[in-house]
Amino acid sequence: MINYLSAIDILYIHDVLVVVFANDGDPISPSGPRDEGLVESAANRPRTALGSTEKYRTVDGKAAALFTRWCKTTPFTMETNVQRSSR
Repeated sequence: MINYLSAIDILYIHDVLVVVFANDGDPISPSGPRDEGLVESAANRPRTALGSTEKYRTVDGKAAALFTRWCKTTPFTMETNVQRSSR
């Protein structure tokens, strides 16, 4: 049985990383989700199925589905180094 990450799990991981990076002097700013619906969408992507037929049948496929959705939708606010250097 596979344990999937929920949107709450993903938000918790994000909150922990915000603290870790702040303590290392490289804060994530602004922090928090840009759109919680996108976080939910990314979390649910690995569960995609038609009836009992899973679209992503392996753990690797499920992980790839999660991170592909994550990269394409960018559910968290992201400030790039280019944006920081232009201030």
